[in-house]
Formats: sequence, C-alpha cells, structure tokens
Amino acid sequence: FTEDGTNLIITDSDGSTVAIPLADIAAETDTNTTNVSVTEDGTNLIITDSDGSTVNILLSDIDTNTTNASITEDGTNLIITDSDGSTVNILLSDVDTNTTNATFTEDGTNLIITDSDGSTVAIPLADIDTNTTNATFTEDGTNLIITDSDGSTVAIPLADIAAETDTNTTNVSVTEDGTNLIITDSDGSTVNILLSDIDTNTTNASITEDGTNLIITDSDGSTVNILLSDVDTNTTNATFTEDGTNLIITDSDGSTVAIPLADIAAETDTNTTNVSLVVTDSDSDGAGDTLTLTDSDGSTLTADISIANTDDQFDVEVPIFPTEDTNADTVIDETDAVTQDLDGDGTPETDVGTALNSIERITSKAARIFYPPSIEIDASSTGNNRTVDLYQEYIDQFGSPTAASNGAPAALPTYARDELYYYVTFADPAVFGPPANITIGGTGDGANEGVMTYDIIATPADFNTLINVVFMVK
Repeated sequence: FTEDGTNLIITDSDGSTVAIPLADIAAETDTNTTNVSVTEDGTNLIITDSDGSTVNILLSDIDTNTTNASITEDGTNLIITDSDGSTVNILLSDVDTNTTNATFTEDGTNLIITDSDGSTVAIPLADIDTNTTNATFTEDGTNLIITDSDGSTVAIPLADIAAETDTNTTNVSVTEDGTNLIITDSDGSTVNILLSDIDTNTTNASITEDGTNLIITDSDGSTVNILLSDVDTNTTNATFTEDGTNLIITDSDGSTVAIPLADIAAETDTNTTNVSLVVTDSDSDGAGDTLTLTDSDGSTLTADISIANTDDQFDVEVPIFPTEDTNADTVIDETDAVTQDLDGDGTPETDVGTALNSIERITSKAARIFYPPSIEIDASSTGNNRTVDLYQEYIDQFGSPTAASNGAPAALPTYARDELYYYVTFADPAVFGPPANITIGGTGDGANEGVMTYDIIATPADFNTLINVVFMVK
C-alpha cells in the first residue's frame, strides 16, 4: 500500500494496481467528534465533545416547561421547536465542532488520517481492500480445496458437490475432425478424445496375389493368405471378361478382381466349390469374429473377420489411455495403469463413460454459476422504477479490464445477453423494499434482458447497503 497525495495505491501479488482517491476514503471515514458529556453551572448548559471542546448555551434560553418536538436546521441555525411551537435558534457555527481531514499518510500497516485539529484516525490497510481472487483449485480425494490470492483456503466436500450435481445430460452427437472424436452432450458441453487413443483397429492396406494365394496386408503390416483355389467366385460373380493377360471378375457389387491367366493355368484343381460359410464367435463376446469356408472336398479355410468390425462403441467401451509410467519401463503405454481419479472417490476412471459421469457431477451445475463484477448503485435518494443494465455492466468490465497479467488476452470471454439467467439473491429490504419491487428482463425481452428495475424506498442508515447479483449460463 502506498499513497501519492491524491490516491491510495493498492498493489496485489500479480503486480496489478488499484488507485482509490483519498477523497473517496475520506468521504466514507467518520472523523467527526461526538458529544461525551452535558453539564450545567447554574448559568449555562455546557456540552463537551470527544476532542474536549465545549459549547455553552444559556439556560435562560432553554425552555424547561415544554418538550422539544422537532429539531431542524436552515443552513445557518439549529432550530429547536418545542411542544408549544416556540423555537430556539442556535448558530450552527457555535455547535459544529466537526473537523476536516487535512493529510493522509500510511506507515505500511495503517492509513493515517490527520484532521484540522491534529487528531488522527488509523485505519488498517488490510480492512480497506478485502477482496481476494481464487488462485488455485485442488482436491485431496475428499474435498475440493479453493485457495485464494491471500493463501486462505475453503474446503468443499466432494460428496456435497456430487449430491448437487446434475448428471442427467445425454450424448446427443458424436463427430470427428480427423484428430479428435468430439462428443457433445445435451447441455452443449463437448469432450474431445484423440482418435489415436481410441482406434486400435487395423484396415486392409493392399490386396495382392502370388499365383497361389490371395494376400491381404493390413495397416500394421500383418498378412492373411487365402488360397485362390478356395475363393468362391461362383456366388456373387456377375460377369467374366479377359484382356489377354488377366481374367477380370466383376461381382454383383461392381467390384473387380484381376487374376493373371497364367496363374489360373498353373492351378491343377479348380473343380472344388464352396459348400458352406459359417461365422463363429471365438471369444464369446457376442460378436462373430471367425469365418470358416468348407469346400466340396471337405477342405476348410478359416479367416479372422474381427478386423471388419466397426468403431461403433458405447462410451463405457472406450478405454482411457494411461498418463503415468506406473510400471517404470520409461514408456507410457497401455501396459501402465490408469491413475486419473476425476471425482476423488479413490477409484480411477478407466473408460470414457465413467470419466464423463465424474466430470458432469462436478461441472454441470457449479460451473454454470458466477458472480458479475461489483458495481455501484446510487441509493443516496429515494425513487421508483430506476434501472440498471446488469448485462452491460458485466460486458463493460469483462470486456475492458483495468489491468491484466503479462501475456493475458486483452478481454475476458463473455456470454451473449440471451445466454444468461439473471438473479438477485439478496437485497436490503430496508432500502429496496419487498422482493416485488425488483424485476429483471428475461428470455424474449430482447435488449431489456438483464435490465433490472428497482425502487429505493429509503437511503441506507450507515451509507452502505447490500444487493447480491448472480448470473447462470442457460
């Protein structure tokens, strides 16, 4: 805390500064003296204030037979009207023992205000700026721990967050951008999963033949050999043509296979035909993965068709890739254990579905609610149907911050006017009146959405009052 004679300058831990005019602090600081005793010496009524100054009022000027009914002032005199309607005028200059603030200094601990009588008031600097910001969020398996910029912490039980979290969102679309699988839920939230972490299926990269076998090579370089003599070309073949070098077989789907005529001539037994094709489930997972072809000689050929399966999977079927080298082999791969415990229940989330549920319990409610920046509402006089555009005040401050850390964007991200709900969670009823006195424009109100209309039924007794505003993302 420093001061330059005009402003109190508060510098926070990020090096950001806020300048508060000393005149504004003085306006809110009470350096007025108070009357501490009233005595009389038989002639005068003697009023002594907290500075020891005295004012003498002749007892003969005070009517002791009536009662004071009202006390007013006209800028020059204090006017006391008694129960008979008689008045006594006392010069305000004879009564006012108030002093004025002369200087402001600070000693690193207190803001020191010295008035025109030389009296001082020390205000702890810590009492002036009590605003902190959330600096970090951590969790210890039981609590979500929020640490503010002063190092103070608040621990919120994860169980309480989970109990208040709506996990009823559903996945509404699954898309991919070539790099990520993008899952969008019913709240519009998205989760990106690297396709490289999901797709372990191989694809056929090339099909060749060596005169004896049809050779299928997949994207991993693995090969499957199928005897050309075992390939049934009699069931779905639509046309046969030859170009002098190859026999070209076109099937009923329009696909073509070119078999060198020389290779066909080299084959001796071309008389067998496929008599049965059977698909079996070798690993009992409910999906056929083995194709067995039996020909008219009783010979069989078995082919692994599991690679033909699609990537259509439920979210709970997609494993999460490990992020730590738990087996200490210097490589992070699928042999390591998954350690991510997103909800702090002590059990890592090993698949995408469980991870999404854990994240949703924490974020689907709490993350949608935030406080807009503080603003000033004039309550110095009474009046009805006053308005303040809560949304515009939020945009003005988030869109043009007073200061930012090095490397930070020029503006904070903001929502559109119609993307928010607006709430007043508390308003001082002594100042704003009953809740019915406050209305806020909502959905369908266009430019009036987020505009609050309110009454001031009385000015605050101590120059301060409270109204609490909260925004929630629709």
